[in-house]
Amino acid sequence: MKEKSYFCEKKVTDETTNETNILEHEANDLKNEKYLEDVDTEIAGLVDEIILKRIQRTAKSALKRECSKDLKELLKVETKDTLKEIMNELNIEYKSADKKDDLIDKIAINYEDAILKVLKYVDSDCYISLQKVLKNNGIIPISGHMDESENSIFMQEMGMLYIAESDDKLYLCAPEQFLKVIPQIDKKSIEKNDEIIKLFRGMLYYYGGISAKEFMERLPEDVKIDLPLEEVEKILAMGEKTCAEYIYEDSFGLNGFLCDIQELEALKLQGLTDDYKQLTKTELLKASRRDYIGDKNNYKKFIKVIKDNYDIPGDGIEQLLEFTYETYQLEGKEELIKKALDHLSVPEFLESEIINAIDDVCRKIPAWKYNGYTEAEKNNSNRVNIEKVRVGRNDPCPCGSGKKYKKCCESKGL
Repeated sequence: MKEKSYFCEKKVTDETTNETNILEHEANDLKNEKYLEDVDTEIAGLVDEIILKRIQRTAKSALKRECSKDLKELLKVETKDTLKEIMNELNIEYKSADKKDDLIDKIAINYEDAILKVLKYVDSDCYISLQKVLKNNGIIPISGHMDESENSIFMQEMGMLYIAESDDKLYLCAPEQFLKVIPQIDKKSIEKNDEIIKLFRGMLYYYGGISAKEFMERLPEDVKIDLPLEEVEKILAMGEKTCAEYIYEDSFGLNGFLCDIQELEALKLQGLTDDYKQLTKTELLKASRRDYIGDKNNYKKFIKVIKDNYDIPGDGIEQLLEFTYETYQLEGKEELIKKALDHLSVPEFLESEIINAIDDVCRKIPAWKYNGYTEAEKNNSNRVNIEKVRVGRNDPCPCGSGKKYKKCCESKGL
């Protein structure tokens, strides 16, 4: 897992902290910044190669394809392999011996039904993109659709949009059959999909990873999902494709900061607990936001120390907080402190203040290795046996949150 870039110019010394992430492709904005030297260049190169090959393949097809809403015309420039990829995504059957024309015919025959089945599981963000396609009557200038890049890529992979050229300009073209299907989408289903995906993302914030089955079992009592597990799994799988904010494979979801389930399992072994924090619907929905790394109040002390001693350009604070969160979750507090002191080139007189501020952050972040509990909650001997503690509803909660018992653990059934 790569370290996120952040840039801080120290007030206390003349040296400049040198950080960045080699996978950040905003070189024009960061010309005067140096890049991280300890990133995994091999993986970065592999990712770049995959992206480059995709761009080259797409560009090659686009130059051959003219703007059209005729499905067969849009498909005829594709290779057999690409046609089969589209059919796999749409669950359209074919034979290995099928010729290219046979594949195109099978796609055309089954297209509308296949697309409608797929769109049954999308979320509201994707639905908004679909409405934009419809509003533009299926012909969209590339520049006008770039803000929906994730959904645009998804729709291209599913054979819903095709890049084509006209008068030296590139467009995204939607087949007429696709445009006919969009108005048939059930908005109520979209709302249900939205809530399921948000609750799942929220749970991944607290736990790091969880299976679809465990997700359903750990939902708060006031959340009612009247769908079979198989349908929920399809919604979660579609959520990964359209929003790219988590990893979902073999009915198991992972927070986007994690590489694989083995990495999560190693963290859980460090935590030595089978006890999962009980979460409310409000907590889960709040934690479902894009790039969520916790309540900003958790970082208040740390932010003050940094701002008092460093000049931070642009979005440096956000990058630094993300680096802090990710490093703590994946490598622990000691490694975070070590890296922060090194990367920030912290002078000796400032070390204890920085360390105390980092320690304060770590005590408040729900840790994956503790199954959603914070370090403060984990270390509080009263948490596990809270029902044995004689405490009034208006007394401070024994878990150490600072809230009244009735507004904290009692409301969670603890």
